[in-house]
Amino acid sequence: LLLPFKQSPTLIAARSRAPIYLMYTDGCYFKKKRAQVLLDGPVYVQDLWDESKSEKENLAAITELLRKKIAEMGQELESLKAKKKEK
Repeated sequence: LLLPFKQSPTLIAARSRAPIYLMYTDGCYFKKKRAQVLLDGPVYVQDLWDESKSEKENLAAITELLRKKIAEMGQELESLKAKKKEK
């Protein structure tokens, strides 16, 4: 379950033209096993920017797109973990 994302990182990336690298982890930080992490990117906000929309609309749409991509990464990580258990 992913909560809504803040738009601030998207705004900073848009204004600085810096890429965003997406990361998903299984959250095993303090357990006696290794955390599993998936990385993806770079995502350039300016490539996703729609000039026909306002800045507020663009930030909301791009932030939601990034949230959905991270949710997909979570599903992919769970799938990889399930396949690993089968072996």
